[in-house]
Amino acid sequence: MNYIEFGNKCFNVPASEQSIDIVIGSKTEANSLEDFIEKAVNYLCTEIYMERSEIVFPKIINRSADKGSELIAEFLSGMDQSVELHLEEITSIVYVTEPRWNNYDLAFETNNSYVFFTWSTTA
Repeated sequence: MNYIEFGNKCFNVPASEQSIDIVIGSKTEANSLEDFIEKAVNYLCTEIYMERSEIVFPKIINRSADKGSELIAEFLSGMDQSVELHLEEITSIVYVTEPRWNNYDLAFETNNSYVFFTWSTTA
């Protein structure tokens, strides 16, 4: 799995305290999107956030996110113009956790990969 973090300095308004975390995995790494979600959450909790005890993922809901692609596009549009991210066409997208005003956890599938996408802010 690959992990990318875009901290608040990657956004047009660095004081906004936004961040985006992305975990990308090949379709050979998981049997399904649901299997990938479990692996990505486990990876984040054991490898990435292990020193940040305040990070706790609530129950995974795996609910269809009809507007998920639009949300991702909106979050990415707030990034600094020097940051560019190109993704394959999304074929399926779900909410991983219940959306909140300051946190969105989405997972999606493309033709070749699975992606776990988290946007959060403390502002």
